Amino acid sequence: MNEKRIKIKKLKPKLIKEIKELNSTRSDDINNFIINFITNVYRRHESIAFLRKEFEPTDSRNIQDSKVFKVAIGLYVSSLITCWETLFRDLFIFIASNDNEIQVRIRSFLKEQGIELGKLSGLEINEIEYMSKQFNFQDLEHTCEAFNFLLEREEIRITDYLNDVGDLPFVFSDLNHIVLWLKQGTDFTKKQIFNNLNHAFEIRHKVIHDANFIVELSWEDIDKFESCFITFPQFIMAWLATKYNQNRIIGYIVDGKPTMFLSNEELKKGWFIQIWSKKDFYSDYDVVK
Repeated sequence: MNEKRIKIKKLKPKLIKEIKELNSTRSDDINNFIINFITNVYRRHESIAFLRKEFEPTDSRNIQDSKVFKVAIGLYVSSLITCWETLFRDLFIFIASNDNEIQVRIRSFLKEQGIELGKLSGLEINEIEYMSKQFNFQDLEHTCEAFNFLLEREEIRITDYLNDVGDLPFVFSDLNHIVLWLKQGTDFTKKQIFNNLNHAFEIRHKVIHDANFIVELSWEDIDKFESCFITFPQFIMAWLATKYNQNRIIGYIVDGKPTMFLSNEELKKGWFIQIWSKKDFYSDYDVVK
């Protein structure tokens, strides 16, 4: 990656406060990023599922025609991007924290930019967390740039990292748009995922900055967004967890019933990396400790 494109943010009080607040809300175990992500998405999905079930318009119009509900949908889409931002920022910190070569490169880069590492230490700020704040994970291009920086790559889009997932054995608990797209090839899938993600990011920008904007989406549009925001990050997490020998959610069948557990062991016969869908938020599973 061209490191000259990275604009270093100065250590101003606002940035220092943001870094410390993010550190305080992050899980004590950064390696739990898989569970953290699923939990965060579940909470957002639960809210819109509740509204979809319980919302009653004040007139005879269908629920999907209500502007109040459309506002809620816009906020829901925005919240999925918040989950995205949190996950990929945490993944950035996880990768750098588990790779000594990346840590050396970050320190070298910060020194070249005139950042005094001793000053960071004095402020009780980790240089990795400070480096993560140089990227805007609310932006698809910046997310890609962040991973290109870490992995010394030159990918054009963050979805290009789908190529690294390779032949990992996944099992999907429910049919979703990505499963259907994959049948038409990786390149087609990458394009569809990126286009839907980009659409959602555009909606978020309008929702946040223009109160007059009322989102117009079909339930199929929303279902595509959910497929992309729930499934694609799990591909990336599984790849990174395998690369850095961290836990993955393993699924297998016991007496005809799906069972899952966390493990970093080499996959055995009948084991698959479980990819969660929104259906799993309401399913019954055995929990193996």
